[in-house]
Amino acid sequence: MLYALVQFLIRFVCGVFLRVEVEGRDNIPEGGCLVVSNHLSWTDTVFVMYAFPKRPPIHTMANQSTVFNTRFKRWLMPRLAVFPIRRNRGMLDEEAVNLVYRLLHAGERVLIFPEGAYGRDGELKPLKDGVGYFAINSQKPILPVLLSGTARLRPWKRVRVVIGRPFIPDPPAMWDVKRRVTSVVSGVRVALGRLGRRSAQPRRRWWRRRRSAPERAEPAGVERGHAEVDTGQPGGQEQQAQEPSP
Repeated sequence: MLYALVQFLIRFVCGVFLRVEVEGRDNIPEGGCLVVSNHLSWTDTVFVMYAFPKRPPIHTMANQSTVFNTRFKRWLMPRLAVFPIRRNRGMLDEEAVNLVYRLLHAGERVLIFPEGAYGRDGELKPLKDGVGYFAINSQKPILPVLLSGTARLRPWKRVRVVIGRPFIPDPPAMWDVKRRVTSVVSGVRVALGRLGRRSAQPRRRWWRRRRSAPERAEPAGVERGHAEVDTGQPGGQEQQAQEPSP
C-alpha cells in the first residue's frame, strides 16, 4: 500500500509541477523483464515509476552504503521495492544477484542503470557487464528506457521518458561467456542510442499532428535480438555466467 501511495503522489506532483511526456507505453511487456535505463540523477526511478503501470511494481537495486545508511531508510526502502547491493571493491554480492533472478522468474520488473553512475543528458557512459549476465542467465526480455531532462529539475520543466521495444538478446551459443555478455551490452547500448536520437527529435505541435495523416501503430511484442559485436575467437560450449557486476 505504501508503494501505491507513493506512486499516486508521484503522478500528482509530476502532473502539476512538471511537463512529463511518456512515449512507448504500449511497448511494456507482460511478465518479468529487465528495465534498462540511462542514469542522470537520483530521481530517475521516480520518473520510471510514473511512466509504468501500477502493477507489478518496479524493483530497483541501490547502493547499501548510501541508500540504506539509516534505520528509517532500511525500513522504508524495501516497502518501495528498493533492495540493497553491496559494493565491496568489486566483489560479487551474491544475495542481491540471486534476488534479481528470483524477481525476474516470479514475473516482476527489475530496473537497472547499467552506466553505474550519473551520466550526461544525451551521452552514455560505458555500460557495466552486469546487465549482460542477467539477460543471458534469465532469458528475460530487456526493455530499454531513455530519460531526458531529469538532471536539473525545476517547476514546469519538460521531462521525457521514451520506452523502446523489448528484445531478448540472442548471441551465438558457441561463443564463450565473455563474448556473449559483450554482445548483450553492445545491444543495450545500441537500443538506448536509438531512443536518444528519437528523444532529440522535436515533437510536432497538436495542430500539426491533427492535419497530418494518422500513423500506423506497430503491435507490441518481444523481439529476438541478434549479436551486435564479433570480437575474439569462438569459445567452448555454452555455460552460465557466474559473476555479474551490476
